[in-house]
Amino acid sequence: MTLKITADQADDLLDVSGGKPGETVDQLTYVTTIKGDQRRWMQGITIVVSDPDGAHWGLSYDHGLTENQDSEYPWRGYSGERKDVELTRMYAHTITKAVYRATPPGAAEKPGTPDIARQVLDLALPDNDSGTDTVRGYLTALLALVWEHEQGFNGKRPFGNSGWQDDLYAPLVRAGLVEGSFDEDGHLEAVDAAAEQLIQAAIDELGKATA
Repeated sequence: MTLKITADQADDLLDVSGGKPGETVDQLTYVTTIKGDQRRWMQGITIVVSDPDGAHWGLSYDHGLTENQDSEYPWRGYSGERKDVELTRMYAHTITKAVYRATPPGAAEKPGTPDIARQVLDLALPDNDSGTDTVRGYLTALLALVWEHEQGFNGKRPFGNSGWQDDLYAPLVRAGLVEGSFDEDGHLEAVDAAAEQLIQAAIDELGKATA
C-alpha cells in the first residue's frame, strides 16, 4: 500500500521534519524521523507522517554524510526534474528504537520484552527530586509514596514538581531507546509515544520475582 505526493509536498515535509512533531503539510502530520544504519557515504532517513485517518506513512531518502556527498531525494531528479514520490505504509511497533517500520508488528515483538525492560530499569538518572539514581530506584520510590500517602498521594507532583514523567523519559532518549529532542537548556521538549510503553514494560518487569 502506498500514498503518492508531489515533489513540492515532499520538500515541505522535509522542511517540517526539522521541527517539532505535530506540524502539518496538506493534511499530513509530522510524527518523527527515523535514522537508519550509516553506510560509507550515506545514511537512510525516513520521515514518518500520519494522514487524517490515523494511518502512518514514510518518506525515505538518503542523507549525505560528508560535505562532498550530496543527499539523494527520490523526488528530485539528477537533471533537475521534479516528480511525484510514493510514501510507504508504516506500522507502529511497541518496543523498538525506531518506533515505526514498513512492516506490521510481528509476534516476536511484544510489550514487556524482558531484556529491554531490564535495560530501562538499570538506566542511570541525573540528579532529580526523587533522590534516586536509576529508573528502578525512581519507580520504587514512587510506589513507596503511594503506599505512604494512600488516597492523599499527589500524582501530579509526587516529588514536589509537575512534569516528573520527563525524569524517566529523558534517559530513554539519551540511551537511544526512543526518539526525542532536548531544548538548548537540556530539558526534554519532545518524545515519542513509545517512551510510555517502555516505562510500562519496566514496571511490569519490576513486579516479577527474580530467581
